[in-house]
Amino acid sequence: MSYRQRLCTIGYSLLTLLAFCFSPQAVSQDTQAWVATLKSVQGTVETRKAEQTEWRPAALDDTFAIGDSVRVLGYSRAAILLPDETLLRLDQNTTVTFTPPRDQNRSWLDLLKGAIHIISRDPRALRVVTPFAGAGLEGTEFLVEVGTDATTITVYGNLGRDRLDGAGLQPLAEVAVRPRDAVQWTLYYAPLLNRKPPAADAQAEGEQAENPQFYTGRAASRLAVGRVDGALADIATALRLDADDVEALALQAIIAVAQNDTDTAFERANHALAQDADSAAALVALSYAQQAIFDISGALSTMQRAVDRHPSNGLALARLSELWLAVGDIDNSVEVAQEAVKQNANVARAHTVLGFAYLARIDIPQAMAAFDRAIALDQAAPLPRLGLGLAMIRDGDLAGGRAEIEIAVILDPGNSLIRSYMGKAYYEDKRDGLAASQFEMAKQLDPLD
Repeated sequence: MSYRQRLCTIGYSLLTLLAFCFSPQAVSQDTQAWVATLKSVQGTVETRKAEQTEWRPAALDDTFAIGDSVRVLGYSRAAILLPDETLLRLDQNTTVTFTPPRDQNRSWLDLLKGAIHIISRDPRALRVVTPFAGAGLEGTEFLVEVGTDATTITVYGNLGRDRLDGAGLQPLAEVAVRPRDAVQWTLYYAPLLNRKPPAADAQAEGEQAENPQFYTGRAASRLAVGRVDGALADIATALRLDADDVEALALQAIIAVAQNDTDTAFERANHALAQDADSAAALVALSYAQQAIFDISGALSTMQRAVDRHPSNGLALARLSELWLAVGDIDNSVEVAQEAVKQNANVARAHTVLGFAYLARIDIPQAMAAFDRAIALDQAAPLPRLGLGLAMIRDGDLAGGRAEIEIAVILDPGNSLIRSYMGKAYYEDKRDGLAASQFEMAKQLDPLD
């Protein structure tokens, strides 16, 4: 079982219970007038209307017409949905324009610079034009990157890579040894610090330059937008200033779990606890390391200890609620999640686990409300999208629920559990080929799934 599956404690046991959610009843969707809509905004994302020069801030669910542009600045990400349910994830420093279609049944997109990760149910649904080449992409998932002198396309499924060096030139095919490394920036990391951190692009000024807390906070912000290298650099700076900084060590443990390095995860978490046995961040990190080796009861005990020490810590309460849900104690999970929301209504994770607990009780309206709130608080979180999709399917809307699960996949494409549920949704929709491809990707991501 991979880190991505192990880390999503909510999915560890509850989602198996939720097989009842799937129903063969699909609800048709009305034709949309828009050509694209924003489904996730992190950091600074701006839009420009056709024939205008001014860029303006973008927001969740903004829609776009032909000729409109979107740009994603540094330490930022965005997810975009097209009417045919093709999904685009835009990396930092990326600019795209929605251009008039030049043939039927295909969306056209100009990628001026940057990178986009694309997931489509129709292999011929999208044509991407770059300064160096145009590509009608054949596949259901791929990455398009525009560099200074070439366009690189990585196609997932056949693990190939095409390098288009200029319009009219034949692509140079390469085998990508670790193709998923190219989309590390798309992954989701659960929050660890129970404080408002500085922005990912904040600059150290005055006393901040010698304050480890500034760097650990900025590292957490950078991790939240997928910039692992930048986060590691900040953690290294914090540890240079204080070799025993608890938050820096806890963040190292979380990243080690993400890299399936459980030995380092335990070593870092225990080092942090040796400095402060009551640190909430260190205890949360230890719980993830314990979960990574399937010690759910140990993780539960660790988080009970964390909440005993920090009863008003909303993030710790949310984590404890997850673990109660993982062992099937729905009543305790609901009670603790409600307390987490009471202590800090802005903790998205608390609303997410509350939604899954309500879903287990088959309280669909409350589940949907909780998931909607979680999405509003953390637009990049995949689990509330997954939960909302399951709730919609349980309510008879297979098409709408499937679309939400597809968004969950684009928000965390390395998550084998979500891939598995995407496959199940396709199977229920009688799209056997797409279902098989998702199950195969889940198996590649986690051979034990």
